[in-house]
Formats: sequence, C-alpha cells, structure tokens
Amino acid sequence: MFQGDQEKRLYWEKQMIDWDQSGMTRAQWCTKKDIKCHLFDYWKSRLYGKREKPQNNPQFVELKEESLPDAGLTVIVNGIQLCLQRNFDELSFKSALQCLKSIS
Repeated sequence: MFQGDQEKRLYWEKQMIDWDQSGMTRAQWCTKKDIKCHLFDYWKSRLYGKREKPQNNPQFVELKEESLPDAGLTVIVNGIQLCLQRNFDELSFKSALQCLKSIS
C-alpha cells in the first residue's frame, strides 16, 4: 500500500486532519473508517505527541505596542531575571550578560 515511511506519515497526517474536522470522537471516527483504535492511537501519538488533536490552523495574536509592558526585554538565565527598559544602554547590557555568564 505504501512505498515508504514518508507516504505512511502523509497518509496518517491526512487521516488526523479528517478526524479533527469530522467532529466525531476517536471511537466513532475509527468505526466509520474501519480503522483499529490502537492503530489510530499509535499514529496520533507518533505525529503529535501528547497533544489532543492536530493543529492545522495555528492561531496568532497580534501584539500592539500600547499593549506591551514598559520593560523592553526580559532575559532569564539559570533563574536570574534581567529586565531592560525599551531604550536600554547596549554597553550595560553586554556587561550584564558577561556577569550572567560568569555566574552560570
């Protein structure tokens, strides 16, 4: 049926999208398609890990400048948090990074 692993992967990716768009439970969909539930579970896990369903339409949120906090940048290294204002001094930032490097 399949020439290789890539074809299997593409086939199951399409099946997962079909299942997601069907609105059916896994059991309902598998029964309708005559697919064993354990095989479906195997490929779902292989393709998507622990996610419940495939994400075929990722959602993006536009960040508007007025919604951003006053801090321009936050850097966390080994649990140490460094917050920089929007117009921070580049030399001070380099110095702070060197200091963080020496701690870690």
